[in-house]
Amino acid sequence: MSWHITAESDGMIAKGMSGEGQLRAFVASEDRMKEAFALPENAARVSL
Repeated sequence: MSWHITAESDGMIAKGMSGEGQLRAFVASEDRMKEAFALPENAARVSL
């Protein structure tokens, strides 16, 4: 898995991508949390 991380003043987004380019993990912080709710229904969600 490779991680693509974007950090900005309103929070961070980290996407874990498989070797085939499929989204396997997603982390959002602060004001970017609302973006996690736009994920497909079959995506696993974990609250910390």
